[in-house]
Amino acid sequence: MIDIKKFRTDNNISQLEICTVLGIKQPYLSAIENGKRPLNDEKFTLLYKQYGDKIMKYKTTERPILLIDEAETSLHPNIQKYLCDKLKQIETRPRIPYDAAAGTLTEAVEGITEYQCEQLPVISAFPKYDFTIRITGKSMEPEYFAGDEVACLRVNEKQFLQWGRVHVLDTTQGIVIKRIYDAGESILCRSYNSEFPDFSIPKENIRSYNLVVGSLRL
Repeated sequence: MIDIKKFRTDNNISQLEICTVLGIKQPYLSAIENGKRPLNDEKFTLLYKQYGDKIMKYKTTERPILLIDEAETSLHPNIQKYLCDKLKQIETRPRIPYDAAAGTLTEAVEGITEYQCEQLPVISAFPKYDFTIRITGKSMEPEYFAGDEVACLRVNEKQFLQWGRVHVLDTTQGIVIKRIYDAGESILCRSYNSEFPDFSIPKENIRSYNLVVGSLRL
């Protein structure tokens, strides 16, 4: 069994993050942390895939107090191996932390700061995308709220920019999430929230353009 609660505390990881990795809801995670639910092999594999060897030092010999008959839920070793192999094949995309991304989003997407990024399973309901990032602030309300996660597609050719749509811009001054419009030598950035005025960014100060293709409200 893994002492998930101690692992979270020692590494400053929220329950929400663990729930996202495991694909479970918060009450279920609390039951696991309290020893009332088992952490099965499939979920352990997800934790190991996300956090690597550092999760192993939190392994305990204590067995959970099961609410259901363990014999009825145990899997044949061949099935367990099949599930583990399948999990290794899951396609993922990086979730880029806003604080780590500021000014270095291009590098993060290209993998230079990959160790700072969570690798999350691809959301099949979205079109093709390269990474996700969370919204901060109120400037994009009511379309997007703080905490919303947006999926972004890297736009490699500037002639394919879709004016008027929301993009994540990697600029020399940090990360900008705005509707964009061509303004000659600059890009006009516009918020959904009318309390925030338009502003322009010189094109030479923009490292990359990333089209928002989907959003998820957590």
